[in-house]
Amino acid sequence: MGQPKFNVIHLRPTIDGCHQHDGLLWPKTSNDFERLQTSPLNCNLNQSDVRIFVNIFTPFCDIIQQQQQNDSDELQLATSVEKFIIETLAMKLNFHPKYIHSKQEWGKFVNGSWTGS
Repeated sequence: MGQPKFNVIHLRPTIDGCHQHDGLLWPKTSNDFERLQTSPLNCNLNQSDVRIFVNIFTPFCDIIQQQQQNDSDELQLATSVEKFIIETLAMKLNFHPKYIHSKQEWGKFVNGSWTGS
């Protein structure tokens, strides 16, 4: 597939199937055009850490705190539908879920912005 014979500027396009470009993109190479045509089903987050804020809400969501070798605590989810969904998404989209306990804090609207998780 070659480059088109016309110029196109894309407004906030999705690149590589899952990265939202916040601005204008003017593709100039065939690689640029290929990255725009990647299906969302082929999204690859390259083992990025994705922060997932959780609250203890048994029996649906329960947190297991595990002590790691470097003395940091890593949270895991107990067996649940949510854990299965997140693990399936992580496997498909190639990311590492990092669970953060939001301590039942849903947030507040302060000075025009949301503070919650």
